[in-house]
Amino acid sequence: MAELIILSPHFDDAVFDCWHAINQPQATVVTVFAGLPEQGTTTLWDRLCGQADSRKMVSMRIKENNAALRETSASIKNLDFLDNQYHSAKISIDEIVKIILASTPSDSSYLAPLAGSHLFRHPDHVMLRDVGVMIKGLGKKVCFYPDLPYMSIPKNAKPQYLQKLSEQASKLLGFPVSATAKKLSQGELAAKNRAMSSYASQFNMTNITSIGRLSILAKRDYEVILQPDN
Repeated sequence: MAELIILSPHFDDAVFDCWHAINQPQATVVTVFAGLPEQGTTTLWDRLCGQADSRKMVSMRIKENNAALRETSASIKNLDFLDNQYHSAKISIDEIVKIILASTPSDSSYLAPLAGSHLFRHPDHVMLRDVGVMIKGLGKKVCFYPDLPYMSIPKNAKPQYLQKLSEQASKLLGFPVSATAKKLSQGELAAKNRAMSSYASQFNMTNITSIGRLSILAKRDYEVILQPDN
């Protein structure tokens, strides 16, 4: 069976958005912007989250990610690219694609963030969306997922919502995609919430800055995948 590679910009994104996929056989969560910043690095976000030393914060987040995925059979792979808040230099999309393809089986399929928010599109998420588009252009199977809480999903996955999202995503990506809702059982939703709570250093501030949306979205019993029509 081919591996499913879930491209997660940061340590919590795959769990927030793709829990149903994480629990598929042969799934690997690849956190792309997982590099350790230089000693002495400090950022406003990390200080708000309670840790002035950004290197210690990333080390803590690695442990949180391991704990969040412990209930699953997914493999974990962390790449050394720096989170946007830790650098000012431009990162090469070509280099990210090269490393991802070199470190995953040639017959893998991929899941990448859509980065389709109308309010704020995190630059790391946008870059990874572009990585997904590039990998698709190389003939690989790539699907996309709405990235929460930047994007939101309604309480019920009605056909009208899925159709509208499909149209919006198709314009953003430059090729047609169709949105499909993936239902979570109550057991899966409970396990997902346990995993989400493992990201203790981030959850509260993320919830506050998203005006409480993260805690609301944690109750949604479905996730969405956007699959290319060709």
